[in-house]
Amino acid sequence: MFELIFSFLGSVLSSAWGLVASTAGFVLGLLTHLHTEMPRLEGALIAAGIYWFLQNREWLEEKHPVIKKILYPVSLLQGLAKKALSKLWELTLSWLRVPANFVIGLLGKASSAIKAGWNKLLGLVKKADDKLD
Repeated sequence: MFELIFSFLGSVLSSAWGLVASTAGFVLGLLTHLHTEMPRLEGALIAAGIYWFLQNREWLEEKHPVIKKILYPVSLLQGLAKKALSKLWELTLSWLRVPANFVIGLLGKASSAIKAGWNKLLGLVKKADDKLD
């Protein structure tokens, strides 16, 4: 009786291991083919996976506390990236303000010079008009 039970358990475990090995071989072969023959599709699938992961991060964290602990570094990196991008944006704007202020100052000086020249020209025309009367 024990021999029959052990034989049954051995064949079940052997079949289960065969199923796992066959599935792993299929998945690795598929991934190898995807990587070598279709790199653009692989990149698109990875990008779509990352997008889905980042969109559903909060939902995944709510599902289980272990997932929340595993995803903590991702949320930490995401927060750091947001802060770095905001600092970079502020720095870029501050660098753009210097030439913009310089150009605005030049335009102000040019407009005041044009206005002064126009007023002087009008004054000369009025003097000439007064002399003709």
